[in-house]
Amino acid sequence: MSPANQTSPASPAGATTEHYLELLEKRLELLGHLAQALTTARGDLTAFDLDAVERGIAKQERLCGQIRALDAGVERMQRRCAGRLEGKRATLGLLGGAEAAERIQAVLERVGKAQAEVQALNRSHELLLRHSRRTVQVLLNSLNSFAMTYTAPAPAGAPVEGGAAR
Repeated sequence: MSPANQTSPASPAGATTEHYLELLEKRLELLGHLAQALTTARGDLTAFDLDAVERGIAKQERLCGQIRALDAGVERMQRRCAGRLEGKRATLGLLGGAEAAERIQAVLERVGKAQAEVQALNRSHELLLRHSRRTVQVLLNSLNSFAMTYTAPAPAGAPVEGGAAR
């Protein structure tokens, strides 16, 4: 690589590259945590562990918020670089030459794969929730139709019809 294409982390372009890579790596990490949370949620739902489902939802919301905040930083970085040069390769070149462009491209590919995994898990989770809602509705309808037939038993020692105690 020629000296003109090399950029040290101390240079503005090198610092920009490192910051951009840090943002992308953090996004990749958060997407991995979100994928794990969605996978865990499936088990919690099938086990009918409602407390765990609620904790999982809170964790998913927190992760999505962190991803949104991080995306704002990534977008600012991309706009700043795009404002300096036109075209993807030119922008990546601004960030530190061909080597930096390759590093960024590799991380972007990993982020794309992680995003695709999270989208697939999210679709699967949505279907599970939709089917669960139908199952719960069927059970509630069934319970309501037999509500008068199967009433809760009276506590021991409570008077029953006719005045005698159990």
